[in-house]
Amino acid sequence: MSDRRVLTLALSFVLGALAPVGAQQAEIIGSLVGRTAHAALAKGNCLRIDRTVVLADFAFHLELAEPQTLVFTIHRAVREDASYVLEQSWAIPAEPAGPSWYSPTALYVPLLAGNHYLLSVSWSGTLTYSFHPAAAWPLSFGEQRYAYWSGAHPLPTALLARNEMPATYLMSLRTQAPSPFDPNTRIAGTGCAPSGLAAPRLSCTEMPLLGNRNFALEVAASAVARPTWLWITPHALPSPISHGSCDLYLDLRGALIAIGPVPTQSNEVARYPIAIPYDPAIRGIEVPLQAAAYELASGAVDLSNALFLLYR
Repeated sequence: MSDRRVLTLALSFVLGALAPVGAQQAEIIGSLVGRTAHAALAKGNCLRIDRTVVLADFAFHLELAEPQTLVFTIHRAVREDASYVLEQSWAIPAEPAGPSWYSPTALYVPLLAGNHYLLSVSWSGTLTYSFHPAAAWPLSFGEQRYAYWSGAHPLPTALLARNEMPATYLMSLRTQAPSPFDPNTRIAGTGCAPSGLAAPRLSCTEMPLLGNRNFALEVAASAVARPTWLWITPHALPSPISHGSCDLYLDLRGALIAIGPVPTQSNEVARYPIAIPYDPAIRGIEVPLQAAAYELASGAVDLSNALFLLYR
């Protein structure tokens, strides 16, 4: 058994980790290997989401020196090194209780496949936090990619993930799969980049809920002002067609909807707002999508991962 797994198992007993409730999955990342005290900072973990889950709770292991306010935040980005936008925040008055778990409240926050999220806490006074001096901690639904820090309290609504560190702050999470009655998303493949740049990444900003007028898709394409296209077909192929390192998941023998070109903005992301109508006829239908990005200098076309939307 790896050292990380041993630490995780030990923490689950020593620290009283949250146990699974029903269909919920409890996990701990990080450890007590490192402990540091600071005043008025923010710390968090960047998580890559490979499988859509609903976040029921997250907590950091802290030791407060005095009563103070903790601000928990969730920021989202399509790519781990992109610009992150605030999704939700909670300001929680907290009292010293020795080394303890501190969390915002009971949650029901979808973490959508294909996205990256920064789960963070900032504090107004002085406290001690714990960490493990290595990153890339595995999760049942993805992976912790790096530790994030900032001197801001609270964190701003938009931030760049430039303060990443190869570490993992001690954090517990409780997640569950979306119910059979919920909308859902899933991804397939990793995309390809004949241009030599990073492969485009396709994700969505919210759950594909019927009547969701704020729904949007995003394509990260590794350059500013890069033309992108979004492709939608009614059906996916039984198995993807490979050409070199590129995999096509869409069945082009039927109807094809092509949207674009939409250029990437200053954050290297192209946004496609697509309101979902409240149409019971599409409830339960899973629709596949893929995106492409054109590289102006070489003329290469890069292909994204596939994204499947289950409308509910």
